[in-house]
Amino acid sequence: MPIDQTVEFVTGRRFRRDWAAQERQRHYQHAQEKSSSYAETTALRDYLNTPAGVANQRQLLMRQAVTKYGAEAVAVALQLESPASRIRSLGILLAMRVQPLQYFTASRHNKTRRIFPANAGLGMLPRAVSEVLIQDWCDFDLRYAQLAICARLWQVPEVLAFLEQGGQIWDALLTYLGWPLDAGHKKPVKTALYTITFGAHLPNLAGMLAREHPTHPALRAMGVDSFVTTLLQHPLIAALCRRRQVMLDDALTRGFIHDCYGAYIPVPEEADAMGRQRPNPRSVLAQEAQAMEFAIVEAVVKLAQTTNEFAIVHWAHDGFTVSIRDARRRERWIQRIIECVNAQAEEYGVPTELELKLAPQAEGAGRRAA
Repeated sequence: MPIDQTVEFVTGRRFRRDWAAQERQRHYQHAQEKSSSYAETTALRDYLNTPAGVANQRQLLMRQAVTKYGAEAVAVALQLESPASRIRSLGILLAMRVQPLQYFTASRHNKTRRIFPANAGLGMLPRAVSEVLIQDWCDFDLRYAQLAICARLWQVPEVLAFLEQGGQIWDALLTYLGWPLDAGHKKPVKTALYTITFGAHLPNLAGMLAREHPTHPALRAMGVDSFVTTLLQHPLIAALCRRRQVMLDDALTRGFIHDCYGAYIPVPEEADAMGRQRPNPRSVLAQEAQAMEFAIVEAVVKLAQTTNEFAIVHWAHDGFTVSIRDARRRERWIQRIIECVNAQAEEYGVPTELELKLAPQAEGAGRRAA
């Protein structure tokens, strides 16, 4: 149904074009409410959100994408396995018909340099659905970003050597578990590894996996506790966890860390399960890793600000999506973007590389995974 034939659910009033402008203004104001103590975070948020940055261009590109691929995205959303995901995705897609621009905001608790989606939009859709909308653009992310960053910051020689030699961490872990090498089996492994690198309390890992993947066939067959025990015995994961504990103890003893920007980050006092205030060094280790992630990927923003040949359409912590203006120069700009970010990773000594995950085949020819 065309957007101008829709009506407001409660009142039945026909859609008015000025509603989109009103929604943009409301979402923009909400996104800008939360301030960050980090200048880099504020600069990125403002660059993406304000008309003086690239907001107007992003608005036009997103409007075109929703118009062109909205029906296809709805069809994919209807096929999602989880009923909750289906309903949520359909609601987001409906909201994007009125106001398609994803605004970004700073962390609510000011504990990270990361920015987050501030309204229902592209950043809140499951990957299978969002890929439909971004198929005319180029989507990038850092290869094994969190593992590589933590291996560098925590000084884990076994993991650094594995990654520097081109090791495939998912294949290595799945093979160790005796599981097939496919995306479905990778999901709980990925959740577990991210939980470790983001500093979660390891005794809580089994419970988290059970909540995140309650119906995963291989996980249920193996048993969550057995899965966790086996995974933590893998030589690379065991080495990572040993160094993680050393870094946690060190942060707790010192009471603070300095991130790669030189910012002082004190170990916070937070309530434990019993409501008692305890120091939480896991929080500062996560912030330290996220700061380095930000510093590496931020290089593309500096490049984008020097040219009108491409625009950053979407931001996703360790990756981003860009629209390249001229298809004839697409490969050239893809290479420049990759080189720019890889140079920043190399400067920090992090064994990761920017990968092209999705790119158009040709004008109007659909999408391909790189």
